[in-house]
Amino acid sequence: MQAQMQDRTLRLVAVSDDTTLTDSLARLIDGGSNTAAEVLPGNTQPEQLPEWQADLVIMDVANDPSPIETIHRTVDCTDSRVVALGAVNDVSLYRAALQAGADDYLLAPVEDAVLQDIIDRARCPKAAPVAVEEAPPSTTLNLIIGARGGVGATTVAVSTAWLAAETFGRETALVDLDLHYGSCALALDLLPGSGLRDALRYPERIDSLFIGSAMINATEKLFVLGAEESLDQPIDPSPEAINILYEAILPTFDTIVVDLPRSALAHSHALLERADSVTVVTDTSIAGLRDTARLQDMLRDHFEVRNLQTVVVERPKPQQQVSRKELEQGLGGSIHAWIPHDAKAVVSAAAQGKAVAETAGPKNPVTKALHTLAKDFCGVIEEKKARKLWRW
Repeated sequence: MQAQMQDRTLRLVAVSDDTTLTDSLARLIDGGSNTAAEVLPGNTQPEQLPEWQADLVIMDVANDPSPIETIHRTVDCTDSRVVALGAVNDVSLYRAALQAGADDYLLAPVEDAVLQDIIDRARCPKAAPVAVEEAPPSTTLNLIIGARGGVGATTVAVSTAWLAAETFGRETALVDLDLHYGSCALALDLLPGSGLRDALRYPERIDSLFIGSAMINATEKLFVLGAEESLDQPIDPSPEAINILYEAILPTFDTIVVDLPRSALAHSHALLERADSVTVVTDTSIAGLRDTARLQDMLRDHFEVRNLQTVVVERPKPQQQVSRKELEQGLGGSIHAWIPHDAKAVVSAAAQGKAVAETAGPKNPVTKALHTLAKDFCGVIEEKKARKLWRW
């Protein structure tokens, strides 16, 4: 196997405007390095890299205002080894690059011998990531809120819950608190009963047996609690009822994902205070940017939520009104996860009554973005096996 790796032509893609790097690659190829190299413009987005099917990606972040974010996106978007190229000789930046998933961080300009070394190392079999649980393991509570209707919050909730159960093996509860229009159960081709309505109307009845009978099995480890109440029957649950419901679910599950509609925020103080993560899902529209900023301000000021993050579901290119940079500037912070547009994957999942992450497959860019989010929801840290670090 090792001999095959050494003999096969290695596919290398460099994202850089550095002519010195281009010249070095040309010399290595001319010298019989058994490497096929392609140099892409420095403004190439990480999301464009999968189509090149590279074994090694050299990402130049020397002039990048958010180098660690770019490295993280590159690692998330491709199965390739990633080597970052920068202009700052700073050990903290080096460590941050490795923590973001890069195999190495090198200083520009790169000498030919150094470039040959990283190519040689890229030919070695890549160590599988090792999942390490935080100690002691505990139940994680994750709230997902759509900044406005139709941005994809339910899709994110369903897929991250499915990944938590099926990929990370966690006993997972998916709770849909939109009692009239909730569609978590519908997305998984399930028919919800009256359990959630009864629980919120009569919280004194809630116990582990009640919860067990009210929840629906989607898979062996994924359980769904939702409702489809008649529109002429208003239900106004008390904050106490929602808190009691959470306390009853807590002992049975490792991960809890709650699809929380904006209309239920007033009743959910306890959940917002206790949540391990509160995720606002938005899209690349001007209205999405506006509503996300307003919602985040309210969550911070009124509910004092501190563990707040933003997930963006990309619109089709013709409908995109704001860029990632504009979103980050408008929101005053980085985007936690960027989910690329894939209408085919979403339509296929809806037709089959399954999570997008299940039908799209693990290599799909949408699934990769959702996988990163689900990993955070589960409290899992992925560490690579120890490797020899490059010193400069």
